[in-house]
Amino acid sequence: MDTLSACVFSGEDIWARLQRTDKPVVLYGMGDGADKVLRILSRSGVKPAGVMASDDFVRGQSFHGFTVETLNQARARLGDFVVLQCFATRRPDVLAHIRALAKTCEYYAPDVPVYGDELFDAAFYFRNRQALGRVYDRLADARSKRVFEAVLRYKLSGDITALDGTDTCADASLALTRPESGSVFVDAGAYDGDTVALFLNTAGHACERVVALEPDRRSFKKLQARVRSLGAPNIQCLNMAAWDRPGMLAFGQTAGRQNAIVTGKTPDIHADSIDNILNGAKAALIKYDVEGLEEEALRGSEKTIRMFRPALIISAYHRSRDLFALPMMALDFYEGYKLYLRRPDYIPAWDLHYILTP
Repeated sequence: MDTLSACVFSGEDIWARLQRTDKPVVLYGMGDGADKVLRILSRSGVKPAGVMASDDFVRGQSFHGFTVETLNQARARLGDFVVLQCFATRRPDVLAHIRALAKTCEYYAPDVPVYGDELFDAAFYFRNRQALGRVYDRLADARSKRVFEAVLRYKLSGDITALDGTDTCADASLALTRPESGSVFVDAGAYDGDTVALFLNTAGHACERVVALEPDRRSFKKLQARVRSLGAPNIQCLNMAAWDRPGMLAFGQTAGRQNAIVTGKTPDIHADSIDNILNGAKAALIKYDVEGLEEEALRGSEKTIRMFRPALIISAYHRSRDLFALPMMALDFYEGYKLYLRRPDYIPAWDLHYILTP
């Protein structure tokens, strides 16, 4: 076994662990995440014994034939059991509750892909460990290597304690980019303008223009409102998606941040490459958080990257392959980048992002 494998893999992934447990397995949470976990459990031959939710969310509802219970109700019925977290959160109060609960029982937060069907299990890891090893070797500092190792341990084990002590605040991550004066910042996947506001607060003195792309119409209205409140005249808001070519895409709508390109729906969202949108303008920083289209968005900014070598911030958590495929693509465009990996305090390991600086 190679050095990276030795430090991240115990020899059994979470799905193998669940196959051999003699404890009942209870899902914590409902919705899309629980649907995905149920599908994987079914393929593994594991039948859950129940579904629970936080006390404030239990309203006598059912989910996939299970009556949703509180923690105390599930304990009264089952005794000791394994808890599988099936939702994502970055709220400090919820994170504190999760960590307290995890000290009282066998607790996992299975890593399931936000988009796509490739599961980051032991088989996936060993198929791709050479590519993962190449990315690991390119990481520019010890913190990045610690984050990489921790994320791999977490993805394989589902153990949330693997992530302890590896989080970094967003402004510290952005500070690594050090944009040049008179530069253009491209925010692909601007959501409600949170990153635009952070950028202007930390590096606005260097910014000539901000180009903010957001395809979701509801989020785009929030983005426009945020931009108006900032009072900055140099922000261009575009209700469109970053892609590798001009075209139209169909977007699925959800209540939160996670909206996805979908099939079977009439395309109604404009898309274009960042190369086309900039039309030769010099970009000093490009951020990609485009809900599973990161590879296409990167490919659509190849000319800009090769010509101007902007700093890049790339989300690497939507698809299982993102952890190695995205940095390898960016490094292929410009080999001289320094590569960093950072994550905020989030369970599961969402908002994981690579930072590449020339």
